[in-house]
Amino acid sequence: MNFKFDILFEVQFRHQYLENDLFHGITVVPEEETTLKMKRLGMVYKTQPGGFLIGYDSSFASQPRNRQELLKEVFTLSFRLNLVDLGLYNYTEHLPQHISGSIFHFTNYSIPGGEVIQGSLLHRDDYVSEKELDDRKEIKELYFSKPFGRISILLHPNLEKSFTIHFAAKATYWQYILQSEHLMNLQKPAIINKATKKIFLGPVPVKLSENKQGLAFVSEEPIVLTKMPNRKFHLVENYESGNERYKIIMAVLPNPDINQISALFGGELNNSKKIFSNIIL
Repeated sequence: MNFKFDILFEVQFRHQYLENDLFHGITVVPEEETTLKMKRLGMVYKTQPGGFLIGYDSSFASQPRNRQELLKEVFTLSFRLNLVDLGLYNYTEHLPQHISGSIFHFTNYSIPGGEVIQGSLLHRDDYVSEKELDDRKEIKELYFSKPFGRISILLHPNLEKSFTIHFAAKATYWQYILQSEHLMNLQKPAIINKATKKIFLGPVPVKLSENKQGLAFVSEEPIVLTKMPNRKFHLVENYESGNERYKIIMAVLPNPDINQISALFGGELNNSKKIFSNIIL
């Protein structure tokens, strides 16, 4: 028996932080009722990089059929989402820190109401936010162990062929800290954005440990975290405002480690609570 499967729809996970945008930190499992429904209707679930697709047998019960014929029957397919990238909250914007009583629920219809939402995004705004949290009792009772989230796709005659779940990268104050002796001894050091010529605030002394000091430079504004190589910032010495006759010490500075995030700045530049990404040089 020959099977030929065409694509009914696909879902991709994307993240602004990543170089190629595809996010691989979530696993997807079709729920039991969905699995039975797909089997009965000659549909298949298949993983693909950064997401999954649902296909259908274009020759079902010995009869040819197309996508529109399958979509004449209106029903919902649901999928459990398990988070495997436990660092997601460190570099993702708009996610609440405490979701113990909720899960993220991504749908192509409104809750409540069930009206179809046109468009390829499975969330209300451009990026995933707390607006996608679902704390309804009937949702929580579906699971013995709480998942990260759920996808519910309502099939209908005008179904999109592709859906996206897009996470935003967190913006933090980037704080470069000079720690090594030869960098601490630089004359008039500065960190410069070579594109805009703006400099980081500093240097100011910071206490790193009981017997260790450093010099800190902090960005004036929050900078979006990215995994892409950052070639904008220079560490220089002999810097004077309005004079570009400085010496470049490090032409390319590293990006922040997403695990090195602090809510407090220990120097004298700012004593208010902000989110900082620390980069030790």
